[in-house]
Amino acid sequence: MFKEYSLKARLIPTILTAPPILILGNALFDMQSSQWLDSDMMISLFGKGSASTALVFFMTQVNRLIGLEIFQRWAAKDELDLPTTRFLLEGNVEMSRSQRADINQKIQRDFQVSLLSEIHGDTPIIRRHNADIVGRIRNFVGSPPKLLQYNIEYGFFRNLIGASVPAIMASLGNIYLYGQGLLPIWAYELSIAYAICAGTLISLAKPIIQRLGVMYARMLFLAYLAKT
Repeated sequence: MFKEYSLKARLIPTILTAPPILILGNALFDMQSSQWLDSDMMISLFGKGSASTALVFFMTQVNRLIGLEIFQRWAAKDELDLPTTRFLLEGNVEMSRSQRADINQKIQRDFQVSLLSEIHGDTPIIRRHNADIVGRIRNFVGSPPKLLQYNIEYGFFRNLIGASVPAIMASLGNIYLYGQGLLPIWAYELSIAYAICAGTLISLAKPIIQRLGVMYARMLFLAYLAKT
């Protein structure tokens, strides 16, 4: 499961957004290498291939961090507005009362806790309580194939949106370098295309994250109710 998720939800978004970053890295490498690489051994150890591999691995971590800590926290208000949290609110209409009652009965049996009544209102404390319950539910359910697929789809787009930030920054850098005569026209045109696509993804970040989160939440609770 972990390998499949890492490949599809973390590595592939990085690869898809890597070209403008690699173009920029390659250009900077060409400009600076003569100043700090003064031997064939150093070039073989720290040449473009090694640098590109290390850069892709590094950007995989950076993209996840941006997607998770910036876009997801912004869209979901630090888990308080995640669909999984929101669905468990008694006044929420995205889940039926009967399904919520079934979930409440099951979590009482499984975890010895319960959902709080609507008389407590809709407060951050209630939402944090629900978020904690969702964490227990996720650990209890594990990663059945259908739920894993929804989790991968959610993680893929969240990390792709996160990867769009460095992609735009690299694209702008490439456009500047093209203006200085340091990059060919194809690199300029590719960077323009990436900047437009990445900007579109960022502008749609909140509805994308929320919609995919709703789909994941529905599948999570169905998997939880089905698990004995």
